[in-house]
Amino acid sequence: MKGSILGPLLYNIYTAYLYHVAKHDQIHFYADDTQLMIPFIIESIVDITDLISSDLKASSSWCKNNGLCINPEKSYY
Repeated sequence: MKGSILGPLLYNIYTAYLYHVAKHDQIHFYADDTQLMIPFIIESIVDITDLISSDLKASSSWCKNNGLCINPEKSYY
């Protein structure tokens, strides 16, 4: 659907459920990029790492189950 008028709208509808998958993070979508963000204080880094990991696993699983590919070369935290 590259270059189509409905493409961005359909993509947003398709990926809207990701807001519910990540339980602890805030999600920001821009075009076909997705960012998971979570504010924290440095003293709680161990706890936050566990929360981020669980949301990343849930998001990755959702993408796999719904036919979306995550590019590991462009993914980092």
